[in-house]
Amino acid sequence: MEPVTRVLVVHQSGSLYGSDRSLLDWLEQSRHDGFEAIVCTPEAGPFVDAVRRLGVEVHVTPVFKVSRAALSDPRFILTSPARLFRSLRAIDRILKGRPVAIVYSNTIVVYVGAIWARLHGRPHVWHLREAAYRPAFVATAMRKVVALLSSRAICNSTFTQNWLLEACTVPSAVVWNGVSAVSEQDLSEARRTAARLGLGIETDECLIALPGRLSYAKGQDLLIAAVNALPADSPKFKVLIIGDELGGDSRFRADLIEAAQTGSFGDRISIVGFREDLAPVYLSADIVVMPSRQPESFGRVAIEAMAYGCTVIAAAHGGALETIEDAVSGVLVQPDSVVELTRALRRLLQDPEERVALAMRALRSQRERFSVESYRTGVSVQLRAVLSAGE
Repeated sequence: MEPVTRVLVVHQSGSLYGSDRSLLDWLEQSRHDGFEAIVCTPEAGPFVDAVRRLGVEVHVTPVFKVSRAALSDPRFILTSPARLFRSLRAIDRILKGRPVAIVYSNTIVVYVGAIWARLHGRPHVWHLREAAYRPAFVATAMRKVVALLSSRAICNSTFTQNWLLEACTVPSAVVWNGVSAVSEQDLSEARRTAARLGLGIETDECLIALPGRLSYAKGQDLLIAAVNALPADSPKFKVLIIGDELGGDSRFRADLIEAAQTGSFGDRISIVGFREDLAPVYLSADIVVMPSRQPESFGRVAIEAMAYGCTVIAAAHGGALETIEDAVSGVLVQPDSVVELTRALRRLLQDPEERVALAMRALRSQRERFSVESYRTGVSVQLRAVLSAGE
């Protein structure tokens, strides 16, 4: 039996959105690939529960995070040294002297893993799942820090890698996210009918879904505006927006509810909270929309929807240009354009045969290009490469 390599994994949250689910995917195979993961994350939640179900060691502990918003708060700047010190001490207490071969930081906002690795002479791999451009000096500084404190960067798309290398030079590799293929049994008409019944979707309704954290950047308001601009004689449909706001702030949710209720199709739009299990939503959905105003570095929702045979409409920027081929495996629309989004929705609502054709090609594309196996193996290969090279 090959020796197990202990890896310290530092993550940003206890939620279960895109970056959290992708980390879980790798953790599920980490032991098989010869890694013993010790996960540190700053808050309890469904992510922590899921890690524990995998039998992986996980600790809720202070994790020094640096977001763009935090950098504009003088109080954060003043308290950062103490926060960082507490986070470093917390990791030392968790490890209790156990040797760590490599440190793996998941997302660019967590910094304590990189600093702990530098202080202890360990290689550090940063998995970048985001790309930020504003404010420019902060975006540049973030990338410079990645170059300074990383042995290697794993990027979730070519878009993210290009963003990184615009500002610095650092060894890097692209590993696309992946998701598990959905079995033919789970995609059966009987399962779909049961899922739609559970969500209250009628058999002749087209379900339009948008899963993801509620935020202006994600564009949920664009979808509501586009839906309310549809013709009055549109085929029957229902809209389901699923997610919570960061930090529990309810203002954006309240604005969305008001926009939905005051529009011409307010009775067909439902805004519900976070769901850990999105399978019934994807299984029920005919169309999944990603109307993000800001470029998604990858857009995991797209490949999740493709795996269930949904037709995806996405804003034509960022990682969506790598996951979706326009008019082949989905529909790409001009970013921040209610007019184009309305046009795409109208066309797909009126042409179910086109929806089915796009969905079937999307299903094949996910299985060929975005499998969970290739993603998991890709991450492990990059960690092993750093260890082998002594980086």
